[in-house]
Amino acid sequence: MNTIKKITLTPLDKFFFGGENFFDADDGVFYFQTSRDFPQQTTLLGLIRHQILLQNNLMKDGEIDPAKNAANWIGQESFTANNTSPDFKKIKRLSPAFITHEGVRLQPHWMANQEEATADKFTFGKTFKASFHGTVEQDIALVETYTEKHGIQYGFKETDGTNYFKYDEVYDEREAPQIGIDKQSRYTVDDDARGFYKFKYCRLKPKFAFSFYVEIEQDVNLKSEFITMGKERSAFKMTVEDVPDFPVTWSDLQPGSKIVLLSDTRVENKIYDYCDTIISDTISFKNIKNTVKGTTNYSDKPTWSNRMNLLKRGSILHISNQADMEEVKRLLNQANFQKIGYNYYTNY
Repeated sequence: MNTIKKITLTPLDKFFFGGENFFDADDGVFYFQTSRDFPQQTTLLGLIRHQILLQNNLMKDGEIDPAKNAANWIGQESFTANNTSPDFKKIKRLSPAFITHEGVRLQPHWMANQEEATADKFTFGKTFKASFHGTVEQDIALVETYTEKHGIQYGFKETDGTNYFKYDEVYDEREAPQIGIDKQSRYTVDDDARGFYKFKYCRLKPKFAFSFYVEIEQDVNLKSEFITMGKERSAFKMTVEDVPDFPVTWSDLQPGSKIVLLSDTRVENKIYDYCDTIISDTISFKNIKNTVKGTTNYSDKPTWSNRMNLLKRGSILHISNQADMEEVKRLLNQANFQKIGYNYYTNY
């Protein structure tokens, strides 16, 4: 028997979400680091796994209790991209993270940056022949409500309403970069000025928070708590509520569908061959890898997966009327990523 929990994470101050370990990366150190807008789904999975260990007495003095079989609760391994059938035991699935405004769920929304009364959605007009990827030529539809003068703006829209929030109505962009720790303890440098890095934190405006849903087995204890999360261990109030269902689902893909990505999405470039129009960006993805057997202390130095690029949440894909829909579904519906909240989309 499973139960659905809604997890709401309210930041107590500014926060920093990093996508990878910059200092231990093979390709060098980045001096200026900017927080991502959302936590990675692998971070949320790690949060739930850790809280299950803590709240169900599976840890002792900060370490996994060897007398308790933790793998039967949270699975043997953390998320691995090439594992097509991940098993996190009592954790069945996660939804994508989303913004809530006074408890109301918001979803990513792009629109032409013109009069909002007439630019609620993009409309598509004239077509011309071109190719996004490879040699496949297709009809490319122009976005009628877009002009270079006005550009495109990104924000959020209520899932079951009409209220729209611009990005700067949700995130406080006044947060100034701050000096980070001294790198000289890890890197030998002669110039003192090179021994520091800068952080650009994020901050949500009042009444906004992050939320997601998790399906877990009913015997798991998971209660509200204050937690730390993110690269700088930022503080959040974690509120746990029982809800009757798992409301974030996938749309039924059809020829001509216009979809918006509710989460970052792993997909091959081949998807471009089946789209008339794409408004998108990419985001890099790396995650910590560990096993219950090899993990005794959560502060141990982790290992990292290889980097890959995902389509960023909020991207819009207009599926061609001539698209091979079985292939489109294969490209988008990757079960191992969907299990932890990636590769979710809905009709735009």
